[in-house]
Amino acid sequence: MKILVILSVIALSLTAGAADLLTYKGSSRFSPIPSSNQVSVSENGKITRVKQVRAAVTREVLGQLSANAVQSLKDQIEGIADNAKLVDPNPKAPRCMDAPSSSVSVNKGGKEITITTRNSCHTSTVEDSNAYSLISLITGLNSL
Repeated sequence: MKILVILSVIALSLTAGAADLLTYKGSSRFSPIPSSNQVSVSENGKITRVKQVRAAVTREVLGQLSANAVQSLKDQIEGIADNAKLVDPNPKAPRCMDAPSSSVSVNKGGKEITITTRNSCHTSTVEDSNAYSLISLITGLNSL
């Protein structure tokens, strides 16, 4: 009986832990009501959102991608260089302190690669057409 329980726990942990392929993270930064938001697409196609407002955390499933759509995401992620550099098109522009911040990252073979950030009123992005379409997809999902 003890072995059966242990095997059940192992099986549950293996199926529950699908890695995230694509992740959007946003934060209110310095606001009267601190909040953060994360939208992720996992390897199994599940699209999830985790929101935190002050200490209250909510989790919801936004949808499910087909196996073909997940494979398409994986193919686009594979096209992004491992050493991709973020480029700020206007690095000398003024900076701000209190603006919301966000980032989008991909998981490429277990390595997290940030493909865009918005911080201090500056946006830096990897110059790659695969990255642009992934950013568009996850920011669209974030707006749901």
